[in-house]
Amino acid sequence: MLHAALAITAAMEKSPTFDEPTHLTAGYSYWLKNDYRLDPENGNWPARWAALPLLWSRPTFPENAAWNRGDVGRVSEVFLYRNGNDSDRLMLQGRSMVAVVGGGLCLLIFFCSNRLFGPFGGLISELLAVFDPNLLAHSALVTSDVTAAFFFTAAAWSYSRLLRFLNARWFVITALSWSGLFLAKMSAAAFLLVASILVAVQLASHEPITLRVPAFEQRITGFWRKLIVVSGATAALLAVVVLAIWTSFTYRSCPFPQNTPARDVWNARWNACLSDRTALENVVGFARDHKLLPEAYLYGFAFTNKSAMFRPAFLDGDWSNTGFSSFFPRAFLYKTPIPVLLLLMAIGIAGFLRWRNAWKDGSIKTIGRDLTKLSPIWTLILVYSAFSLTSHLNIGHRHLLPIYPALFIACGACAYFFRTRSTMMFSLAPCSAGKLRNIFRASGLPRLF
Repeated sequence: MLHAALAITAAMEKSPTFDEPTHLTAGYSYWLKNDYRLDPENGNWPARWAALPLLWSRPTFPENAAWNRGDVGRVSEVFLYRNGNDSDRLMLQGRSMVAVVGGGLCLLIFFCSNRLFGPFGGLISELLAVFDPNLLAHSALVTSDVTAAFFFTAAAWSYSRLLRFLNARWFVITALSWSGLFLAKMSAAAFLLVASILVAVQLASHEPITLRVPAFEQRITGFWRKLIVVSGATAALLAVVVLAIWTSFTYRSCPFPQNTPARDVWNARWNACLSDRTALENVVGFARDHKLLPEAYLYGFAFTNKSAMFRPAFLDGDWSNTGFSSFFPRAFLYKTPIPVLLLLMAIGIAGFLRWRNAWKDGSIKTIGRDLTKLSPIWTLILVYSAFSLTSHLNIGHRHLLPIYPALFIACGACAYFFRTRSTMMFSLAPCSAGKLRNIFRASGLPRLF
């Protein structure tokens, strides 16, 4: 609640950013017109969610030449500023809905960290998230970035749990998380690699899969048996995702009525998006021609892929049409609060010491257990970071937001530094080196590292 309140009050007197009017206008048109010609590349669910309050306030929606052409920029300008609607009120309603997602993300971070590192670790992670300037800056903007961060985290965490406890509860949670992710951001395709690594980690581990259905429970062991069960569950999840995508576009292949000027505009845009005839473009074209997914969804994916190849980018006084390999590393260092960087360094050192001691003691299984337990965190960070480094779409630090929840969860490991069997940790008056050693011995540090 505090995170949402801070985000909203900070944004109340700020004018809309470049993308907000188009997202809000498109989301309202999805509800009002059941039409998907506007802004299909920026996620159906975030736009719908932000525009939900507008179904009660019922602002006037323009139907003019710009609407017929599918010109989202002009339509949003008329909708907010030239149609007699209260633009400040409409923007506040949309931003408030996104702030709710930001608050939910903070709760999700606490839930995951609490499971890994206990309540104190969960509070550390949530504290970092609630006051993080990057999340606060985007939790009150009508964009899909915070929603994508939420669903990337939820999808990775829920799928890792499903790979251990295959039951109806975790299947439903995972299906909703995956569906939300693929309808929130076109970069969701990167999650397929995350899921593959999580499957590999589970199959390589000696942990069984607990299969539980009504009146039946069995522990699945063995590589091939686990692979069969995991493959079936994953196929069912993908089927639910496809169903969710069709449902979000009301089971209609065409984004708008056939007899409209927007058809000619879309045909021209399709030709531009599929002009290079790459393997990926051919797959998208095949899916469109055979109506495997809604046309608006496929066009949004194709447009995102095409626009990411050549996009003007600016970094430290330089311009580029293909981006900078150091853009996101530098953006991460510039934008991440110094205390978070220090905590991440401390966790890295602590983990190294823990694994070094385990290696010396011959307890290699400890390293394997840690990697398995933390797999939702490091897989998401590594895969999404790799995709970011190879991306030419260097238009903002906000595209790194999906890794921040995982980083905050990892910071929950700092709880181990503060575990103590006595009150000595709280006696931080000036002391000698010997007393300082006693304080650390009284903590949980020696037991872990």
